[in-house]
Amino acid sequence: MFRIAVVAAAAGAVIVGAGSTALAVSGGTQSSPGQPSAASGQQHSGKQAGRGKQLRRALRHIAHGEFVTTDRTGAFVHHDAIVGQVTAVSATSINVKAADGYAKTFLVNGSTHVRKRVAGAGQGKGAPAKIADVRSGDQVAVYGTEPATAGANPNAVIIVDGLKKR
Repeated sequence: MFRIAVVAAAAGAVIVGAGSTALAVSGGTQSSPGQPSAASGQQHSGKQAGRGKQLRRALRHIAHGEFVTTDRTGAFVHHDAIVGQVTAVSATSINVKAADGYAKTFLVNGSTHVRKRVAGAGQGKGAPAKIADVRSGDQVAVYGTEPATAGANPNAVIIVDGLKKR
């Protein structure tokens, strides 16, 4: 259950343009010798809410990352995310460069969701848009999943355009 919550929180953070994540999801809690685990002494409902707040706070400052989860069949799923400036965009791909210089290319297809934030419209996930609305130089957050083919670019699941520059 914790793994699902982490994935949902990470994907949600990218959707609202908060950032991306570099998590290795392990499904268990760990503690240092002599240190209680983060879950000890907390009620179940408070434990999940506290972890979600900590994750959202951390995601506001992350520029790019990768994490791995398992699907319902037990197969590993690789996720990629980046927040940065669009360096190139076409109907089939988007290249994004993070503030630290890391760059990533994502494939765009019919199942890619594009959202466009409008200045003054709050911090929501934005209105539905098309890849043609995304321009080189725009500030975006992109979340995608790696295809089964080794070495291939990830497929963009969601692109959020119109983020504030950091």
